[in-house]
Amino acid sequence: MTAMNTPLTTTASSEDCLLAVRNLRVDFTTYGGTVRAVRDISFHLNRGECMAIVGESGCGKSVTALSILKLIPMPPGKMSGSILFKGTDLVSLSEREMNRIRGREIGMVFQDPMTSLNPTMPIGQQVEEILAQHTPLSGKERRRQALDILRLVDIPEAERRYGQYPHAFSGGMRQRVLIAMAIACRPSLLIADEPTTALDVTIQAQILELVVSLRKSLGTTVLLITHDLGVVAKMADRIAVFYAGQIVETGECRDIFRNPAHPYTQALLSSIPRIDATRATKLASIAGTPPDLFSPPRGCAFFARCTKAMRVCATLPPPPLQRAKGQVASCWLHHSLAEARQKTVPEGAERQ
Repeated sequence: MTAMNTPLTTTASSEDCLLAVRNLRVDFTTYGGTVRAVRDISFHLNRGECMAIVGESGCGKSVTALSILKLIPMPPGKMSGSILFKGTDLVSLSEREMNRIRGREIGMVFQDPMTSLNPTMPIGQQVEEILAQHTPLSGKERRRQALDILRLVDIPEAERRYGQYPHAFSGGMRQRVLIAMAIACRPSLLIADEPTTALDVTIQAQILELVVSLRKSLGTTVLLITHDLGVVAKMADRIAVFYAGQIVETGECRDIFRNPAHPYTQALLSSIPRIDATRATKLASIAGTPPDLFSPPRGCAFFARCTKAMRVCATLPPPPLQRAKGQVASCWLHHSLAEARQKTVPEGAERQ
């Protein structure tokens, strides 16, 4: 195991790396104070892979996705750090320059299809609108391509449904329309923010199969945001575990499921219902609540809820440590006892 002073992310070559987020911070100024929604996170995404961002509600997953597309309203939001996409820092781009990238280079599937679609426009026209903004196609060519895209996402009777409005579609079909809009221009990166949250189990499986199929057929890189670890196991190559606006662990999907390093990751995996459980088996849960991001804790953010916490965890944030190839975690448990004892920690430090 090797101690690291670098951000909590594994490295990638510049040729393979499509997206590199470095030291991203996002704050929101409110009447009650400043919310530290995303706190100095770093990660990368390689071409052609699927990376999952997991964590409980309010941990900064969706804010991170919106930051990549610069959809954070400013004010009250404030961003710092860098977001390198194909070598270009998106943070430095103007709104006009970002509009050329949104939809054409980076597509996004939002979690609520009913509020993401325009209820006053036929779904075919909404797909065409993306093509009209980013391609020189004629009206006839746009219609033909829009129909092809609707068929690609398995919308039945695409020609008949082309002129229908969103209210005439089921939740699963509306989500397919959103995916059609997101991939209309064959983007290099597809961000899927909780794409199956509002769907029943059968439809969830169909949507996930669709995303997997599109990733293979189009060669699209996928950033998947979810709290469903079952979805992660099925789709992701790598995982970034978020907690209280920070990344606490990253690694290959199989490594994190087999040998999770951070206590929060371990607790998340323990809370998954098991098919071999008996009636006497109690479902594990994580005691307590996440910290207040108006005033984040000085040390490890998970300290107050961690069953393995030490005094050092209360006052000092744990530096990232590479435990195995490609797996990095921020936890004092994996640092040497000598290193932890060298830290100055008040004897009376208590959990917040």
